[in-house]
Amino acid sequence: ATVRGYELELQSKLGYRLRRSGEAWLDNISIGANFTKIDATVKRTILEGQIASQTGSQEVVAAFDALGEERSLYDQPERLANAFVSVELPDWGTRLTLSGTLTGRQLFVVGSAESHPDLYLDESMGINFVWEQSLSDTLSLKFSAKNINNPKRRVIRDEEFMENFKGVSGTVISDRIDVVRSEYEIEPTYSISLSAKF
Repeated sequence: ATVRGYELELQSKLGYRLRRSGEAWLDNISIGANFTKIDATVKRTILEGQIASQTGSQEVVAAFDALGEERSLYDQPERLANAFVSVELPDWGTRLTLSGTLTGRQLFVVGSAESHPDLYLDESMGINFVWEQSLSDTLSLKFSAKNINNPKRRVIRDEEFMENFKGVSGTVISDRIDVVRSEYEIEPTYSISLSAKF
């Protein structure tokens, strides 16, 4: 596979941005965000081409070849973005963090010239919460909750794939597409961990 892209990141104490006399409490609030753009591709397999050839239709083979030699890398989001705000309570030894994570479109099922197009998971936004509590100089407790907003993920078809095979005889792609489209919710996950530093 070939993976290219870039990442931008910014983190700062709120007090550094909004400094005013007598408002040192702003130093206990941190904000940050990052954005990653990813272009990940892989060559279509020999099997994908063989399936197109087995249909016995030159139109199907030509439509498949028109897709190009490469497709998206399986399970690799096209973009990722995160933003967070974190509050420290030094007197209590507590840090609270609320964040949002955007996961871009990613290949979910590789298409076939005799059944369905490339299928993608549509992008989704998850909300997360972390509570870190210092118990002593050595011990700390951490509670994490991910996807507390029950984000939905839709399975969507690749329109370029569909357009290439539109009106092509010898294929049943358009007949079966409604069977493989779906939507589901991502259930929240929770975790508690205890750590020690020596």
